[in-house]
Amino acid sequence: MIPLMETYRPPSTFCHNEQCLKELEARKELSTTVYGLQWSPKLDDNCTGGRYLVACSSFGVVCIWDILGDGKDERQEYPISIGRRQDKSCLSLHYSNNDFLAKSNPIVRFQACVGALYDLKFHHINGKQYLIVSGNIGVLVYQWEHVLAKLDEAAGKYDSSSSQEESDLSSIQRQTTTIHVAPVSNFKTHPSVTERQGVEVNCVSCDERNGILYGAAGDLFGCYQWNLSTGQLIQTLSGGVVTGFGSASSSSPSSHTDFLHSVRALSDGSATVLTGGEDGKFGIWDGKEGKLIEMIDCRSAMNKGKLSNQSTDWQQWDREGGNRPSSKTNSHSIWGPGHHLWVSGIDVDSGCNWAAVCGGAEGGGGNNASRNGSASDLPSNAGGFVTLWSLRTRSLVAGSATRENVQAVSYSHAFDRMVTTGNEPIVSFRSRTDIQPQERAWLSSPSGFAIAVNEENGVMAVGGASRRVDLFTDVGNKTLSMTFV
Repeated sequence: MIPLMETYRPPSTFCHNEQCLKELEARKELSTTVYGLQWSPKLDDNCTGGRYLVACSSFGVVCIWDILGDGKDERQEYPISIGRRQDKSCLSLHYSNNDFLAKSNPIVRFQACVGALYDLKFHHINGKQYLIVSGNIGVLVYQWEHVLAKLDEAAGKYDSSSSQEESDLSSIQRQTTTIHVAPVSNFKTHPSVTERQGVEVNCVSCDERNGILYGAAGDLFGCYQWNLSTGQLIQTLSGGVVTGFGSASSSSPSSHTDFLHSVRALSDGSATVLTGGEDGKFGIWDGKEGKLIEMIDCRSAMNKGKLSNQSTDWQQWDREGGNRPSSKTNSHSIWGPGHHLWVSGIDVDSGCNWAAVCGGAEGGGGNNASRNGSASDLPSNAGGFVTLWSLRTRSLVAGSATRENVQAVSYSHAFDRMVTTGNEPIVSFRSRTDIQPQERAWLSSPSGFAIAVNEENGVMAVGGASRRVDLFTDVGNKTLSMTFV
């Protein structure tokens, strides 16, 4: 049995001299990527969820913005109307430019680890809310009440800028406070087979009904399964059998053959878990029994079905200024053996009936047919895909080939759309039935990696390969860009 990694050490124990710190800050300025975004949950029935926006970055930093309040008591009401929604958001046009400037910087930030953080989630257990972050360090768990206490301290030090002159931008813009928060738990991973550190966890998902946390692991360790209450590693989902750490069954034809990008536990109490990985496979698991239900090869499934290809239609869309393209349906094989596909993101509707799965593709050549049946038309970067699956029948309902890799997807009820973003400065709003693009909006980042939709008030946040996080209150309209510091 491979031993687990040593216990967590806070970042402050790592030695950095002054010159190293200056170089690190310069790199952060140029190469910060926001990988994870989440809206804060309700503390109880008397307050509104989604007041705070929480984000994590490639440098192990967590930033928190007070979006729906003004730094005061969480239970205070802020009734503001946005469109048809009765909301508590500061993003209404009723607010002045000063209010927008005050919100652009986070209230607080803290260094969770010295490596990258790839995902974060909230979960509720035993009457308490917890913030979970995952990345190169494995999984760290913070009690949300402890973080809120630090937020209250920072808000108390911040003097409201409403009385300042509008021209005094430096006094209007909120100064971010660096805080120190210790995790209450560290969910351990195994040593990496290929790197001199623990196995990274690229994505996490909570099954609160069954008290389980799932982690999509790097290397060939499969999907980690921990007990939420104790942090104990139960098993890994790695293929046709359950093993101690995953690699033993990696050669099984039914298992994932590469590391995982995404995991999603269904919230209906069925203990069903969905996984997606670098091998282009979409796995459906029985988490309670630890058994694989079905492993679906996305390339084969899309080539057998009718796949809509928008490679040329995007050019028409660009010329027409964002009007919906006339999509084409292709019965030819879009991707052949020369193409490598990977699954980057999974999301599920609230009823757990439909799964949206996205990813990317590269390579080509050989006998692979493009949208016109000609292999020569496909570049080495063959774009990406968005698919919609029926979880009841485990069948492909709709699929769409895209111009660029698709790196994140959200099955949003607030926008009544499927929202996607990827390797271009665009967020796309798609039909939830046939996944065809209907609207789009430009991003501040050259590519998008994370989408978080507040289903209570319809505010959406998108982050990616820059320090900018964009907020949207309407389809196609960016309301505010905030800065990750």
